[in-house]
Amino acid sequence: MVGHVTAPAAALADRLPDWVTLVRAPNPGPMTLDGTNTWVLRAPGAERSVVIDPGPLDEGHLRAVAETGPVGAVLVTHGHPDHVEGLARFVELTGAGEDTGGLAITRVPTPGTPATRSASSSR
Repeated sequence: MVGHVTAPAAALADRLPDWVTLVRAPNPGPMTLDGTNTWVLRAPGAERSVVIDPGPLDEGHLRAVAETGPVGAVLVTHGHPDHVEGLARFVELTGAGEDTGGLAITRVPTPGTPATRSASSSR
């Protein structure tokens, strides 16, 4: 069975748990729709958060994400510039490392990821 999300992420934001925050980058366009979604996950009671896809190199956006609180780790879902262009600056702003704040993170290779291509090419 295949499911499709038909509502923009912001429309779903009011149904997210309290430990999930959406910060949208100010880069609307045909590929980014209302702007690139940067997600901040903070486990209940955790001091540090995990940021997913810090976004473009837009100082205002990166600072808005950094202001959500101490950041322990940054995850990147893929290499499109609107998701990773600001990564180095964001780490510089926050000092993020590998502290997932109590969240269990599991990498799941998907078609097209380097891990999947490596496994496929070795067969």
